Amino acid sequence: MSLSTVPDTLTAFSAVSHPDHVWPIASEDFQEYCQTDTQFSLAFQRKPGSLYGDIHCRLRRQLFNDLDYRCDLVQRKLKSAEIWGSITNFAGGGDLVDAYDIGASQSVYQLHYRQTETTRIVTVKPESACYHSYFIAILDQLGWPTYQTQCYRARGMDWRVSDYLGSTTLHGLGVSGHAAHTSHVVGLARQAALGDVFGRGDRHGNNYIVSDEGALLPIDVGYLFYPNNDDWLAQYIQGGVSEINALDPHQLDAFFTVYTDTIQCISDRYADLRAFSWAYGPDIGQQFDAVVSHRIVVLRNQCQHRGWHRRTWYRDYYAEFWFRKSIKPWFYQLIQMDPSVLDDAEFNMYQYQSAHDRTTFFSLANLSIVDRICTLAEDRLGVNPAAVHAAARADV
Repeated sequence: MSLSTVPDTLTAFSAVSHPDHVWPIASEDFQEYCQTDTQFSLAFQRKPGSLYGDIHCRLRRQLFNDLDYRCDLVQRKLKSAEIWGSITNFAGGGDLVDAYDIGASQSVYQLHYRQTETTRIVTVKPESACYHSYFIAILDQLGWPTYQTQCYRARGMDWRVSDYLGSTTLHGLGVSGHAAHTSHVVGLARQAALGDVFGRGDRHGNNYIVSDEGALLPIDVGYLFYPNNDDWLAQYIQGGVSEINALDPHQLDAFFTVYTDTIQCISDRYADLRAFSWAYGPDIGQQFDAVVSHRIVVLRNQCQHRGWHRRTWYRDYYAEFWFRKSIKPWFYQLIQMDPSVLDDAEFNMYQYQSAHDRTTFFSLANLSIVDRICTLAEDRLGVNPAAVHAAARADV
């Protein structure tokens, strides 16, 4: 793609932008990215608390991925960052033969190295915190599936270099609207339990890769030891983006059995995990003591009698998820009936979620959209939100 064709993509991005949530990428922004070797990520900006959709990510990636000189561009940037040698060593040498941006709101580079008889693919991204390496090391301590990853520091920046794990995300599996396969229940329950113990935030479906072997692998571990993680998790469950949302109600018994056993397993390994964490570094050790020790006690107590208390907590928010999923068609019917509702910033924002996937109306800041949809749908579509809500809770 030559720079003369970039305006088409920028125009398409502007068409799905809104001043109250996602802001347009200007041609000057893209030109600066291409011309400034020390600008390492092409990103779009959004208002804090606002959401973006897959379409924003696709168009942003397209700006880089359609460039015919993308290999030269990314190589210049990574050499300028003084990280190029470390990446090449991690990959095991070879020549860079292709590069893609696979990130969401900002750049994550997928680099293809041609070696003597094979091609090695790695991912590279700037990162603000290095919890990721520690969390992957914890997986290894537990004997769970893991992968090669390394954090490098150069010129005052942290960089994450990892094996490329594949393109199938947990979110991608749910795009069809169908539940995850039974074979994934164990991985989902284990990761949910581990995330609950360690206060891991941002556990949405795009932060899990499903490997070719079927293993569920966490990526982009930026939030860990979050002190009130249950508050965050409750919003994730209602919004349809946590581990349990990949399942249908008939799969919950198996999920909670594994979840409860995993909490007990982590509790049994507590002394070893604590010793490992302190050996990893005093900062990690202190955070482990501040968060994990408390969470182990709380969750172990909640999981007595096969986890009934914790199960009830999860099911309450999971039932709300199914209610929100049930009213999702109303949202699109209202838009079709009266496009002027999109003049409202909240309605405009949520139109970019997929109509068919397993996400619902997620927001940490404002939940009024659910009540507003119900009120409008009752008035204009003649539906009964109370009956739908009762049915959703009964099914779960």
